[in-house]
Amino acid sequence: MMPIKALTLLGEIFVLRRPRDPVTPPSKQWIHENFHWPTSSESLMSSGWALAIFAILIGFLIALKLFLWYRKKDRPTGPMIIFYQICKQVGLSLQSQWLLIRIAKQQSLSTPLTLLVCHATLSSHAQAYAQSLPVTRRGDVLMQVVGIQYKLFGK
Repeated sequence: MMPIKALTLLGEIFVLRRPRDPVTPPSKQWIHENFHWPTSSESLMSSGWALAIFAILIGFLIALKLFLWYRKKDRPTGPMIIFYQICKQVGLSLQSQWLLIRIAKQQSLSTPLTLLVCHATLSSHAQAYAQSLPVTRRGDVLMQVVGIQYKLFGK
């Protein structure tokens, strides 16, 4: 039975023509003839449609999870955001920022922000980092650290 026809029939059942004229309720036979009642052997929805809806729902949830993961993986964590902002304010080049990150990783620091705290901290960690490099590169790295110290601390 079409839903529009069912609504029309329901409308005919409950309409009062005049306030004092009672409407007789429909008989059981009339209801069974005009409305389809599922029996115990019939299901309300076929299993094919249920599987299709379930598959669409699972696909949507997987796509949402992938989107949120992709958006999160490109963002740096809180301390790194602060590190990048400070470097930008001071005017450090990307090469200098990368050197500070390499020093922090080699020295097992939790964040390169530690190097920006004090002149002595940056000097000691840079010296230890330079000792792990080949002799030919030590001088260049230490000169670059001196330039970073000058921009950060004015020394």
